[in-house]
Amino acid sequence: MRHNILLHKFLPVPYVDMEVCKSVMKRGKLTPDMFCAGYGQGGRDSCKGDSGGPHVTKHGSTWFLSGVVSWGEGCAREQRYGVYINVLHYLDWINNTMSGRT
Repeated sequence: MRHNILLHKFLPVPYVDMEVCKSVMKRGKLTPDMFCAGYGQGGRDSCKGDSGGPHVTKHGSTWFLSGVVSWGEGCAREQRYGVYINVLHYLDWINNTMSGRT
């Protein structure tokens, strides 16, 4: 008997102040349409294969897509955070695309 089980993995990662993130990230350029999330001590982070995955935020009892995994410097390294694309910056494009206006 074969069972199809969809496994959901969830890792809460806090937002990181953009100036803090810019001061420690060395490799890539952080732009206004990005945000950082993670833990300064490392140990938990998005990693290889997670790109394009969701960053969600709960407001009341509703979950919203707040970001999309973009890049990082290694995986779960101390003082290296995950970088996400901020979905709010693309809402007009998303809405226009979904309504067929592009």
